[in-house]
Amino acid sequence: MRGKKLWNAVMAGMLCVSMLAGCGAKTENAPSEPAASEAAQTGEQESTEKAVEESAEAAGETPSWKKDTSPITIDWFVAYDWYGKVFDPVNNMADKKLQTETGITINVITGNADKLNALIVSGELPDVVTFDAVASQRLQMEDSGMVLDLEELSEKYAPDLNVPQSQKDWYRNDDGKWYSLVSFYYGPERCTDEFGGFLVTHNSNFVRTDLLEQIGMSMEDLKTKEGFYEALKKVKDENLQYDGMDVIPLTGVYATNMAQQFGAQLEDKEGNLQDIKLQPEYLEALKFYNRLYREGLITTDEFTQDQTQRDQKVASGQVFMAQGWMTVKQP
Repeated sequence: MRGKKLWNAVMAGMLCVSMLAGCGAKTENAPSEPAASEAAQTGEQESTEKAVEESAEAAGETPSWKKDTSPITIDWFVAYDWYGKVFDPVNNMADKKLQTETGITINVITGNADKLNALIVSGELPDVVTFDAVASQRLQMEDSGMVLDLEELSEKYAPDLNVPQSQKDWYRNDDGKWYSLVSFYYGPERCTDEFGGFLVTHNSNFVRTDLLEQIGMSMEDLKTKEGFYEALKKVKDENLQYDGMDVIPLTGVYATNMAQQFGAQLEDKEGNLQDIKLQPEYLEALKFYNRLYREGLITTDEFTQDQTQRDQKVASGQVFMAQGWMTVKQP
């Protein structure tokens, strides 16, 4: 029974943290930015869930994750010290949905690569582990028989699992088995109209919608370069304040991310890797940030503060818009 419930946890994990943190079918860069905006992730997730459920119902079957909802706790180790996730079904709707629909409670354990090595050496691995797809520990565990064949498990417990065949083949071990489920992956099977086409960027913009409404603008306005600029300018010109503090229009300066939002591509039409810093959109991004800085829409300490200081400002409500990797724990 635990094997079945554990596989359900792996399936559910695709919605939050996957077995490996990868970044595409043929890349070896560990992710430093989020995969997409929360809205995009939620929309794709709901679309996939609905498609799987409808397919199962059409075949007169119950989706695999609903076949056994007896309570169980899964120990999940994440090899990133910065990962602060706490499973909280009381206050987190995603956690509540997972627990209610599957019976699973996740015990999240965080650490670093050294802690993962210690777990491997001790032979005391938890139920699920997450780490970089390019980490040496992946093959170490696979070659030592320390992890389970996901293909065999899915055939037995979750035949409706929808994972691109190209992912299975790309990460397949030399023994012919598939052990690693990867996030941030886009294979040819997902680059179709059904799944929304290509995802050009792996970066996010966060905005306080209450302040956006206060300046008379909408999310739709932020989808253009000038609309993005105009929103920041209004925040400054109208001297917006929150809890006695002057609102900071923007925090986060990521020229690569902004260049992608301006249309820069990581590959040419033939699939060859391109240096993004040599593309015209990268220069456009630098000039755009320069414009924001000269007009006081980016503060001087943006270039000297660390991530903790940025997170504190966001958490205080002082920031109108944030770009890049943010630990946004508060609404």
